[in-house]
Amino acid sequence: MAAESGISKMTVYRHFGTKEELFEALVEEMCRRMLAGAEAAAPAAGLSLANRLTAEAHSFVAALTGLEALAFYRLVIADGWRFPALARAFERSGMAVLRRRVSAILEEAGLNPAETARRASGFINLALGDAYLEAALGIDDPDRGARFEAQIAAAADFALAGAP
Repeated sequence: MAAESGISKMTVYRHFGTKEELFEALVEEMCRRMLAGAEAAAPAAGLSLANRLTAEAHSFVAALTGLEALAFYRLVIADGWRFPALARAFERSGMAVLRRRVSAILEEAGLNPAETARRASGFINLALGDAYLEAALGIDDPDRGARFEAQIAAAADFALAGAP
């Protein structure tokens, strides 16, 4: 990697200190890139909460199911146990950001903060669901788009169930 960018390994390690710190910075940058796509497709204000949640889910599903994003996720899963900072960086820079974005939408439903956080987490997990797991595993499914649609609808129903 250093050679490809025209710098020495020593320069890289002087900047990052350790290999784990370098990996952590790479994870944070990859998460920023993926989430930038989701943010660019952020739902417009003025939509109903259900439509905003659905649009948010479509934007993060699109960002997380690209070939590069899936390869990155596989890498984090494969090496996160050996490099705990890598897994923490993925959680902090990726999934926690998604939860905050969904929580911000759900706050408008008038839920208490703990319930908003619980529903945001459940919403993301339901929206990604089996279709994302199978994509990450490399299982081809021509109906994946329809499955994501169904999962996203169920996730929105869960997130808004009984909301004031």
